[in-house]
Amino acid sequence: MYGKETVVTCSAPTRAKIEAVFSVFEDAVGTSRQRDSNPEPGVGLQSFTLQRLLPSLDVDKALIQRIEQFILLEVPGLGAIPPEKMKNAYTVKMKEASGEEEFASIKEYSADLFPDSISQVVFGTGFRTVGTDKVKVRISVCMDKERSFSELTISCDAENAREISHALLEGITKEFRPNINMHSWFHPKPLWDAALFALAIPGVMVLALLVSTQYYDLAYAAGIPYLLCFIWFTVGRKANPYTAFNTRAQARWSAIWRFLIYGMGTFLLFGTILVYFRQKLFGF
Repeated sequence: MYGKETVVTCSAPTRAKIEAVFSVFEDAVGTSRQRDSNPEPGVGLQSFTLQRLLPSLDVDKALIQRIEQFILLEVPGLGAIPPEKMKNAYTVKMKEASGEEEFASIKEYSADLFPDSISQVVFGTGFRTVGTDKVKVRISVCMDKERSFSELTISCDAENAREISHALLEGITKEFRPNINMHSWFHPKPLWDAALFALAIPGVMVLALLVSTQYYDLAYAAGIPYLLCFIWFTVGRKANPYTAFNTRAQARWSAIWRFLIYGMGTFLLFGTILVYFRQKLFGF
């Protein structure tokens, strides 16, 4: 079993003393075999990790509080994890222009609004795994203004790791749903971004050609949708970040965007569409 043999020679005046010496080795062998009969903690557990892109969200303090409550109160119940362990590992990190701030709970952040320059909030257990010999979990929620960095990561080591991970995913996703917005329309996948940029260059060249050849009507007709798309993907992205944090600056940008939308809608209706039908119907 052990692969090696050790020969020990002993000299003593009586047999009783010799047996007393060798009894030490017998106890050691018994102890060694007893330890081998117990498997190491965590051996035989399944490991499962999932990552999901977060939807575009309106993020306020109440949303983070709901998810925090789920992580600190509901997650320990799924895997019989002591709540105190989860609480000790849990952190909230806010990243803004001046630096990064860390809290043990979002409740420690006293203000109702986030700083204007906030760009990211990360909360959960981070890179730390929390649990017992039977269940270990790691949860990280990253809310970022950029689509590519907004993600949820769940890792679990347990006999039913997959089931626990998906239960955690469903619980956290349920808290997201009331705050989902439509800002993802302003932030397509990188492939679509590249395609739109590639189409924009020849579009400008076509407009310039139409103007230079004095096809002003065609240039006007083609220029309006092009201008709308330009505003959509420049001002629209600035006013509608993928993750919209509840800040005073975001409230101002939202008001500016609504003004532009209503203004452009009024112009298209009364300055273009109605004028076209008036000329067709009345000749002026």
